[in-house]
Amino acid sequence: MLAKSVFPNAVGALVFAIVAACGPAEPGAASVSWANLLDRAAPSAVTATPRSKAVSVPKATCGAGDRVETGLQGQTTLAERQSGASQTAYNCNLEKVGQYEGDGTSWQLTWFDHCAYYDQANNNSPGPTHPGVVVLDVSDPANPKATDYLSASAMLDPWESLKVNTQRKLLGATKGPGLTIGPAGFAINPADDSFSFYDISSDCAHPKLLSDVTVPGTIGHTGDFATDGRTYYGTTTVKTGVTVMDIIDAKNPKLLLNDQQFTIHDVYSNADGTRLYGALVAPANGLIILDTSDIQNRVANPKLREVSRLTWLDGAGAQIPLPISIKGKPYILHADESSGRDKSCAQGLTPFGMARLIDISD
Repeated sequence: MLAKSVFPNAVGALVFAIVAACGPAEPGAASVSWANLLDRAAPSAVTATPRSKAVSVPKATCGAGDRVETGLQGQTTLAERQSGASQTAYNCNLEKVGQYEGDGTSWQLTWFDHCAYYDQANNNSPGPTHPGVVVLDVSDPANPKATDYLSASAMLDPWESLKVNTQRKLLGATKGPGLTIGPAGFAINPADDSFSFYDISSDCAHPKLLSDVTVPGTIGHTGDFATDGRTYYGTTTVKTGVTVMDIIDAKNPKLLLNDQQFTIHDVYSNADGTRLYGALVAPANGLIILDTSDIQNRVANPKLREVSRLTWLDGAGAQIPLPISIKGKPYILHADESSGRDKSCAQGLTPFGMARLIDISD
């Protein structure tokens, strides 16, 4: 679905709040297993406690026809979740412009120029008519059209790794999710060990396959390009693992490093490629900053070196560490995928995954 804001001047804001919203969630077995997998924080590894002071921002004025939550703006209440009301989407100052309905989406959407790319729920039964990543031409936003389907190995299930590098006009991914789901829950899947890269420079609506390679020993889940597009970092997430691929020649990717020090979710690099910001999943929830100078400079026998980490007690499944700048000052806009739910409630912490603004000036 494509949407537009009707705010004349939209201003982004973060809200940090402690909300009394604990209650039964009745999750499925798969959800419980995933939560247990992510909830591996060791108290000794935690270095930052939650702030007790809440920071508020002005409440948005929604449109007359918008469907809004009944509680804290932007948050579905326990009553809304238990009643089923939250199964129908809420909106505030968003209007649908156009929509493409295929066979079902999965986790990732990315875009370039007038094209959008998303992965499908390829493991559904029945599966999609055209397995792989869907390519959409959205030059007419009111009528997006499917123009291609990408079926290279990693594109069959890129999970959260489907990314675009605008500098080199590349689309890439690593095969995910790195796990399988069975009666006992999640298990590591070493078969998710491939990378695929496409050229989108001449015709983004019909990406050209450059390479589709298997890298034994890697396990995919998410990942991203370095800013200059010369390197792709694939992360395992469900266990330790960062796989570093040299894609200077994207037709012939080369393994630079398979590092087994860190358990990281999504990653972003800084502008010069010498730092990698990672959403740290274990042994505690947080942010980790790695020195990637060896990688960027193509040093023989490169290493990833930890610069610093910041961890906290609340939340779980650290997801995104997006580097941003506000009035010239560098920050990480960080968000959790989930939370500790009942465990957090028992500790007097928020049961929700939170967004955080982290100063990385030092």
